[in-house]
Amino acid sequence: MVDPFGNGITAATGVKGGHVTEMHNAFCRALMGSAKSAGVPVKGANAYDTCNGVFGKCLHKDDLLSVSDEAKVEKQLQKIVPDGVLEAGNIAAPMPLENSNNPLFGRKTLTDAKTLASHAKTPDQRAEDFQREISNEVRGLDAEFPGSTFERTLKSYGKDGRYLVFVAGPFANLSKDVALLTDFVARLRAVRLLNDWDISPGQALALNRRLLIQKFGHLTSLLWARLILGRFRDAVSRLPLETTTGAGKGADSDDPLTLLNINGGAYRGSHVPGA
Repeated sequence: MVDPFGNGITAATGVKGGHVTEMHNAFCRALMGSAKSAGVPVKGANAYDTCNGVFGKCLHKDDLLSVSDEAKVEKQLQKIVPDGVLEAGNIAAPMPLENSNNPLFGRKTLTDAKTLASHAKTPDQRAEDFQREISNEVRGLDAEFPGSTFERTLKSYGKDGRYLVFVAGPFANLSKDVALLTDFVARLRAVRLLNDWDISPGQALALNRRLLIQKFGHLTSLLWARLILGRFRDAVSRLPLETTTGAGKGADSDDPLTLLNINGGAYRGSHVPGA
């Protein structure tokens, strides 16, 4: 509860949405973009590079589906479309850093990003929940449409169908799959560094790994801050309504949050309680 009316940010209705989606997209695209910049073919690094075709040919159709079935299938497919694909099938762990157990080398891997505001579970627990949900979805589709190949297609990616699940927790704590991608990209970048600097392979790897850890950690913190400030600006009044309706009443020009809200902190949504 964050305002004089006792309202919470996430419970407010009638306000501008999309803050979580914006955070999700920026988080996912930054991670996939880091792999792309290291020379790995990827999908999901920008808004136009979608993964809609991953499961597009899995449905076996002997007869045309009814309109209702078409709509149902389309809705179900949206649940399993990945956010990204890391196409590292032809990429081996580079010399002299080949001694790696990183399972991303030599495989095509599906990726998905999640934001986790809850304290009830850890990012890794949320990642495991997602993996279980996806497995259940593809098995359900195959059972509902005999002859389909959803589960077989899923298992053709990663290690027996394992996704890379990037979860951004509420304190910029990230799932272990982010560390897996960090190690993968750091090894590729370290090879470039070894060509230019007279340092050991271990130093090159450590430098690149540290840079990526800082980059992803700072990015996640900033994205959460932007999400919170955006919801605060759009949904929350810092002052009782009667003081915000008068010209300048109750305004504090030294408060930096005043600059974020042209309405002086008043509610913006027409259906927000207290508006």
